[in-house]
Amino acid sequence: MKNEYNQYTDNNISGEESEGQTKNSSEDKSNSEINSEINPEINSAICSSSSENSSDLQNINAETEILKSDKPEIFGTPEQSEIYDSSEQSEICSSSEQGKACGVPVQGKSCSFSEQGKIHSPSEQSEIHATSNQNDAHGNSEKSRHKQQNKKLKARTVIARSLCVILAIIILTVLSLLSIIFVLERGPSPTARRLFVLSVKETSAAGFLADIFLSDSEVDEILNAQKKAASDSGEHTDTSLINIPEKNEASSGEDTASVTDDTQAVPETYNPADTENPEGNTVSSDDGIEIIEIKKNTYNGVIIKVSDPTRITLGIPDEYGENAAGLSLSQMIAKFGAVGGINGGGFYDPNGSGTGGIPDGLVISEGKLLWGESGSTYNVIGFDENGILHVGSMTAQAALDSNIKYACSFGPTLIVNGTPRGSRGGGMNPRTAIGQCADGTVLMAAINGRSLVSLGATYDDVTQLMLEYGAVNAANLDGGSSSLMIYSGEILNQPASMIGERDLPTAFLIK
Repeated sequence: MKNEYNQYTDNNISGEESEGQTKNSSEDKSNSEINSEINPEINSAICSSSSENSSDLQNINAETEILKSDKPEIFGTPEQSEIYDSSEQSEICSSSEQGKACGVPVQGKSCSFSEQGKIHSPSEQSEIHATSNQNDAHGNSEKSRHKQQNKKLKARTVIARSLCVILAIIILTVLSLLSIIFVLERGPSPTARRLFVLSVKETSAAGFLADIFLSDSEVDEILNAQKKAASDSGEHTDTSLINIPEKNEASSGEDTASVTDDTQAVPETYNPADTENPEGNTVSSDDGIEIIEIKKNTYNGVIIKVSDPTRITLGIPDEYGENAAGLSLSQMIAKFGAVGGINGGGFYDPNGSGTGGIPDGLVISEGKLLWGESGSTYNVIGFDENGILHVGSMTAQAALDSNIKYACSFGPTLIVNGTPRGSRGGGMNPRTAIGQCADGTVLMAAINGRSLVSLGATYDDVTQLMLEYGAVNAANLDGGSSSLMIYSGEILNQPASMIGERDLPTAFLIK
């Protein structure tokens, strides 16, 4: 049966090579007779194969067009097209003749007679498969590249959105702060206006906030009123009001701290009709040191009580001047072998960048004038050789004549000879102050400020606090970001400085 099929094919081919129309007609008839003798089963198989080939041809053509449109770099060259077309044309031509025999119309690419018999060698087939594999690999590479691009795009989108959110938060925060400042400066309360202006003007860097919604004349009016209230009348300390008892030699020794009720620490001069009860916990020690935690409505802080005033000394750096720098409180404590202390006088501090090398006012140490002019008047805060605290306005020479051994300058003076100096005003800020009771006990206070839990204290607040604990004489020291208290290596207050301990020109230390 295979020979009969081959005979049919040979006769069909020879019929196509004949030269005349008549001969073609007679050979077609002969072929028809042969075909009628072929086994019907073979004829059916051939026709079925022709139909399948025709369907495959349509699928191949469709896939080819898709691949050409997606991957022109693979099918764009004539060589690649020839490889692909030759492979397909071989099948197409075979299917074409079978379709003619079965009467099945052939769709797709046409092929010449010479291409019908073309057979691809194994090497050509391998090249075709290699091209297909390259196509797949390139497609995977393209997908991977697109995924990476999508990831980068998503990351950029997230960053951009985050920046927008941060910017919006900053804008809303600034607008909120401006609204608060406007209410304080232009609101109905003159007290709130005065407190705000004085609070920011007492700082080194935030003073400009007072000028946002107020004119220069309005700000100057508030500042001039404050300056007048804080000025000293020239009254000096009456040393006869301070009676220091004889030293108790048995009081020396190591600290044995214990917590006691704060009501035991109420000074004898405390008058419940004029002041509030002191609040907080008192830690007592056998060496004559008491540490008291205080808490008021608008501020909190710490007080150190030193029963022996002769233990107070003044910490200073090695030198002063434009090219010199101060020392931190911790460094001064270590230098002088002290157990604790507080910051002292002011210093030149433009925009909060001062180094503590240039004191504000005078400095007296060991009875010698280290900084200032002897004939100039200063607001003096210092201890004489007997441990009595002197406060008030005086010349440097007058301070030396009063046998003042350790002194620095700041202010205002809060209490002189048991009498408050009147309303001192001031803004709400961190404060440091020093005072002395009638029995010689020294009060060192550090008040926290510029935080939500402790806004800060005014000068009047500090005056009231000193009166509560029995101060006869008291003065305000440098505050703000310089305000600091250290005892036994521990910082007892909450400093407002964001850069750590500041370098200082002076400090009152406990030996």
